[in-house]
Amino acid sequence: MRALPGEEVAYERVCRFEDASLRRLARETGEYLAELHAVSAVDRFGHVRHDGPELDGGQPVGDPATLTIGTPREAWPTALRNYADRELDRHANSRFSDLTPELRRWVETGIDELDGPFEPVLGRNDHGLHNLLIDPETGEITAMLDWGYTLAVPAAFDFEFAAYLYSGAFLAGLPDVSDRRPLVREAMLSGYRSTAPTRAENVSAPEPLYETVAMIRIMNDFHHLAFPDGTETAVMDRIRADVRDRIS
Repeated sequence: MRALPGEEVAYERVCRFEDASLRRLARETGEYLAELHAVSAVDRFGHVRHDGPELDGGQPVGDPATLTIGTPREAWPTALRNYADRELDRHANSRFSDLTPELRRWVETGIDELDGPFEPVLGRNDHGLHNLLIDPETGEITAMLDWGYTLAVPAAFDFEFAAYLYSGAFLAGLPDVSDRRPLVREAMLSGYRSTAPTRAENVSAPEPLYETVAMIRIMNDFHHLAFPDGTETAVMDRIRADVRDRIS
């Protein structure tokens, strides 16, 4: 086992990065995702599992042949509906449960209106500073950690999750925190395009449905987030307003 450079920083710190540092982090994320999505490893949609030898602290062999899909789905709308149903069931028990009925109707309509074809790729999905080693001053990514929640999804689904979570938009209710989705999306797309120019069209168009599913995940895990004293209500109000603007 060898140590890697970089620091683990709190999930919420993304909203405090300088623009230049966040832009670099987003661009490098786009580059990494382009490389990951190009790996030929899956032909169905679902949760990716590792069926190779158990790890004992060493480096895994990295053979895509050791990856399988748990409960594979051939149709992306079916896989997404199953995923969204689970998240919405959790949402009904969250602090945002007043939004669940409207969200459920909106998401179901969005899935019905999806227009393929859809190609499964390895999706990082579990995006956030908590799963990175970085230089917090420059935004350089030195390692991506914890691949236990890898999904086989369309590239755009993975891209939208990352763009929303790294933008810090869900923290825009804090004082002096802005919604930097345009900055992050532009930088991610630039990195993706520089690495996989022929595949960039798969992620170039924003997909509100996928971003909304990422918003649902944030609301479901809201209790894990840490805020300065007295700011939690403002953060919740901003998230609610963002959701209502989307689904109204």
